[in-house]
Amino acid sequence: MLQRKQTLFLLIASFLLIGAVVSPLYTGTSDNSTILVKAFGSKIDLNGEFKSLNTLYVGINFIVEIALTLLIIFLYAKRPLQMRLCLLNVFFVLVNAGALFTLVSGEIKNILQISSFDINTQPGLYLMLASVPFFLIAYNFIKKDEDLVKSVDRIR
Repeated sequence: MLQRKQTLFLLIASFLLIGAVVSPLYTGTSDNSTILVKAFGSKIDLNGEFKSLNTLYVGINFIVEIALTLLIIFLYAKRPLQMRLCLLNVFFVLVNAGALFTLVSGEIKNILQISSFDINTQPGLYLMLASVPFFLIAYNFIKKDEDLVKSVDRIR
């Protein structure tokens, strides 16, 4: 059944993840350079010389998260699998956030070869992290459905 409460929360989570894909995740500046980190590519401006940073793995992880969220919606007959996939998606979101932090704090500083770099988080990062509570709320409602089905089976 697609008209359950958890479907609404999963759709909201997928929309948040789609918004994170199209929004910038981080921006940063130093004395003579600027950077823009997005899901499928980053641009580094070093005094007019542009470099590109491969963030394809971050974008692929976003696509996997979105596809997994939509798959969870259509697995309504298999509630235990839905619950596991919800928690797996939370794990993917947190791994993606960690990968982005590692990318920004380590790899970009190595490319620019500077010690101080002002990092500004952008809406994309917050949209990605805002999807986690929606996955957990959906998990809670799926668990309630499963408990209800088990209690009805005991009555029969």
